[in-house]
Amino acid sequence: MIAMQSLCNFFETKYMKDKMKLSAIEIDKLTTSLHYCTVEELKEIGNQLNITLSGKKANLIAGIVNFITTGKQLLQEKIPAVSCKRPGKQYPLTPDTFIVYGAFKNNLATRIFLKKLIGDHFHFTAFGQDWIRQRWINSNPPTYAEFADFWQSEYAKRKGKQLLQKPEWAYLNFLKKYKDKNPHLPRELVIAAWQGYRLRHKKNALALIKKYSSK
Repeated sequence: MIAMQSLCNFFETKYMKDKMKLSAIEIDKLTTSLHYCTVEELKEIGNQLNITLSGKKANLIAGIVNFITTGKQLLQEKIPAVSCKRPGKQYPLTPDTFIVYGAFKNNLATRIFLKKLIGDHFHFTAFGQDWIRQRWINSNPPTYAEFADFWQSEYAKRKGKQLLQKPEWAYLNFLKKYKDKNPHLPRELVIAAWQGYRLRHKKNALALIKKYSSK
């Protein structure tokens, strides 16, 4: 029985190695370059691979890389019904209102309301969005008051600290590094440098996807 299982594992491993059409180095390069693609471009790559992608940019990249390396679609995280907007129900901007998927908006009205709850230093952040989404996935949507408490506490922890930036924040990461090296360069030249850098990564990603698809 053990010998048969080992034989199955051997053939499964061999099958996956044969199926992989890009080397480990190429997959690393592809992963890096995908971070420089827009959400629309990532979805188009998904269409080329005939796979369904959804979610945030990081989810789209994970879905593409998982398919390239395993040949399987990555199961998409679904928001439970309890965390979703109910038809016909109103969700006014009040401290006790629940923040639910389909009703919450990152717009001016919400920002002004949260500034009243938290203070003028409030701004929409990735850590805030990630926290809300995790609460949704856990079937525990927060109220605006709970979000305000979390955001204030997390903001205080992060203030003055040099935190690692997420790789999907390619634009912001590039701007910071480029401006640190070229502090006196006009903004239009910095933007032009970014556009050229991004285009090179996009071309690299598309070339690797084409190589994968052609084999």
